[in-house]
Amino acid sequence: MLFLLRLDRGQGQKVKKMIHYHGGPITPRSELFKMGGKHMCVSFADKRDDDWCLRNCQSVMWDNGAFSAFTKGKPTDWNKYYEWLESRLSPPHWAVIPDVIDGDVSDNLELIKQWPHRKDCSAVVWHMAEPVDHLLHLIDLGFGKVDVSDNLELIKQWPHRKDCSAVVWHMAEPVDHLLHLIDLGFGKVCFGSSGAYWQVGSPAWERRADVAFNEICKRGPIPWVHMLRGLSMAGSKYPFASADSANVARHHQEMNTCPERWARQIDMVQNPVTWKMKETQRELLL
Repeated sequence: MLFLLRLDRGQGQKVKKMIHYHGGPITPRSELFKMGGKHMCVSFADKRDDDWCLRNCQSVMWDNGAFSAFTKGKPTDWNKYYEWLESRLSPPHWAVIPDVIDGDVSDNLELIKQWPHRKDCSAVVWHMAEPVDHLLHLIDLGFGKVDVSDNLELIKQWPHRKDCSAVVWHMAEPVDHLLHLIDLGFGKVCFGSSGAYWQVGSPAWERRADVAFNEICKRGPIPWVHMLRGLSMAGSKYPFASADSANVARHHQEMNTCPERWARQIDMVQNPVTWKMKETQRELLL
């Protein structure tokens, strides 16, 4: 399981609802039409629903398809992934930066360096078998942060009297930005499983997640943490701001269940917005 980090959540604000991203493709087409208005996850590995989701859904999480390619033993042409996103990447839609499943830290950092798109619509991936220090480094890279220079330039150009004007502070930005009138955003971090932590919700996975949230909280408010393939953790103790899963798309027919009704049941389950520090083993920091 991957932990996807986007930092839109934090710095004093509380996000009351976890966003549920439902994966596809959903068949038959008539069942997909019932999913209009929901948040969807579209994978580059099977993107047949991409345009429909862009037109009809609240937001779309564009997944890089790395896990699907890994399980099938197929390589991914990342240049084609970049091109596919060019006309699809703008708030509230966001994309997962390419990652190497079971690769080392240097492999994934190299892919991050090559990422050609805007940071505020992007999410880096931390594999749970990687060092926690690397997770904290990924947060510091600033993906999801907004370049403040454009807004500061507009403020400088404002021709009218200050006492009749208002600058904008986005609630997804640090509180100190409000004081300094700097338009600074946050990012999301995606958490993803690998190695000994591949099974979501297993004892090993929970111990690893405990360490991750402990370390994040030591640094301040909880950022927006997205759980890849993690809707099974909806209602758990972890303060995930969002998660995705393709369970509805893959299993609604075999279970003879309406996908919209199943998705609605999932959407009613929420996670806490705060985290209580847990006792952890020191070696899990590595």
